[in-house]
Amino acid sequence: MRSFNLGRHIPTNSTEVKYEKANSVVYLYDGGKDRFNAIMYVGKRTKSEFHYTFKSEERRSEYIKGWIETQIKEVERKEERNRKKKEERSTPHTMKIGDIMYSSWGYDQTNVDFYQVVGTTKNTVKLRKICGKMVEHTQSMAGYTEPVKDSFVSEDIISKRINCRNYGSLSDFQHLSKYDNKPLYCSWYA
Repeated sequence: MRSFNLGRHIPTNSTEVKYEKANSVVYLYDGGKDRFNAIMYVGKRTKSEFHYTFKSEERRSEYIKGWIETQIKEVERKEERNRKKKEERSTPHTMKIGDIMYSSWGYDQTNVDFYQVVGTTKNTVKLRKICGKMVEHTQSMAGYTEPVKDSFVSEDIISKRINCRNYGSLSDFQHLSKYDNKPLYCSWYA
């Protein structure tokens, strides 16, 4: 199926008003007696934020002013979020050799995998999977587990990116966190 990009609808004889801080543009035009129209676009979008008719110029101006104020706040919020992300990416993690990370995952059951840090760089850790042991059975097929340091499952070493909060991703369904020395809940089916 083909899709067509028709671009922005810009009414003929309209007045373009740009709002740089809001990354927006509004086209104002008259639609006849007591019809004051406005169409607003944000960024590079071809779909308008609004395309309304107002009964007076004052009402149209008030409405646009409200939208622009909201849009400026949104732009500022995005800029702040991007600044924080950039700052976070440049801040190294605090993991060190010997620290333990875990991944708790599963749908019908909660699996917990433990990993010991065997090497680090500014943004990555090298991990080896280690054993866990049950420390408490809370009910049938459920309980709490904790890692057994230096009890490696295999010789395989995996390298993963870790952020400044000591958090990373193993796969699309497994995430890594620093172990905080508290037993973790797990469950299983026979």
